[in-house]
Amino acid sequence: KGNVVTPMALLEQYGSDAVRYWACNGRPGVDTAFDEGVMKNGRRLVTKMLNASKFVLTILNEIGADEKEFDNVKITNQVDQSYLFALNDIVSKATKAFEGLDYARSLEVTEASFWDFCDNYVEIVKSRAYGSQGKDMALQAGATLKIARNTYTKLFAPIAPFTCEEIYSWISNESIHIQTWPNE
Repeated sequence: KGNVVTPMALLEQYGSDAVRYWACNGRPGVDTAFDEGVMKNGRRLVTKMLNASKFVLTILNEIGADEKEFDNVKITNQVDQSYLFALNDIVSKATKAFEGLDYARSLEVTEASFWDFCDNYVEIVKSRAYGSQGKDMALQAGATLKIARNTYTKLFAPIAPFTCEEIYSWISNESIHIQTWPNE
């Protein structure tokens, strides 16, 4: 009858994860205005997630260690420890928000932390990860980057399931959606 607008054009233009991002920005119980700008932000976010994950894979390959080898690295660098402490706090806040069915708040804290990770932490450790301070420091930076990548991928999985599934497929034959939620 012509009185319904289908989302197909938006899905084709921005992708389903960006449209889900827009939907997840709506607070429970609050009317949400249609805003293509939010979908553009969602598209930017999923693109950054893919690029950051590719960067982490590149770093890990550059260091020359197997993904599993990073699981046994003892992280003593204070920058890495401080970042992991802050990431633990984000997991706690995101978990609490999801448990309270406030997915918009979970997305908000996770997204802010992710942009900080990309803009600050990655830039701080980049040269160390490439080996400027020796193999041990590179391994610690790589281990921290791996933990962050895996944690963010799991935190974003309910919001951007297709992007997170793609990222996780680069490191595992299993689905991200059967993995355990990150713990504090």
